Amino acid sequence: MAGYETGMTSDRLLIEDAAHRAIPSIAVGMTGTRRYAHGADIFEALRHLTGATADMVLTMRRPCDCAIAVLDDAASPGSTASPGSTAGPGIDDIGSFHHRRNGTAQRHRLRPLPDRPIPARIPFDEATLIEGARMEAMGARLPAGAMGMPIVRRAVALSVALLKRDEPDTFWLLAEIACTRSPPAGAAVEIALAGHAGPFRKVAMAADGAPFGRLLLAQERPC
Repeated sequence: MAGYETGMTSDRLLIEDAAHRAIPSIAVGMTGTRRYAHGADIFEALRHLTGATADMVLTMRRPCDCAIAVLDDAASPGSTASPGSTAGPGIDDIGSFHHRRNGTAQRHRLRPLPDRPIPARIPFDEATLIEGARMEAMGARLPAGAMGMPIVRRAVALSVALLKRDEPDTFWLLAEIACTRSPPAGAAVEIALAGHAGPFRKVAMAADGAPFGRLLLAQERPC
């Protein structure tokens, strides 16, 4: 079993061998009610695991408190199906990850592995991620830095902080992340509210002044 240790959390990317063939999987612990952070961590784990470099889109149906198998989508041109995978999404899939690597489009389905539960992580101090942020009416800016934390993670934290200013009692889920590229982790971040529909909020992201992607956050009000 091989592993990958991120530089900023204790999350590991695990490669398992099943049925004598390698099935990639990721293990990312949730942090309490911060399910938006869970989605951002999953995105970063998938980026490292797959070698994604461009046109990355993570779509999440729901959070997951166990390890996640990353299966090749047999419906994708040029892809090779992983063991047990079939064309099209399965009813157990929690989401999908599409990206481009070396000019070739890749599609993956994300399937939970209930027999591998992941303990919840100790909550991270979100204030350290957005220290020095400048909040505006419809957007926010964050200077370069933040301990080398992945730029998408910083953009997500900044977006939720902006939304909570007007909706402090609302919890947020990360429904989708779409990035055309991977800017340097320490780049300055700028986000702008770009529309909403029902419980969803769309956020545009830029790094050092250049647009690179968008977020789709979904409201989850406590019962």
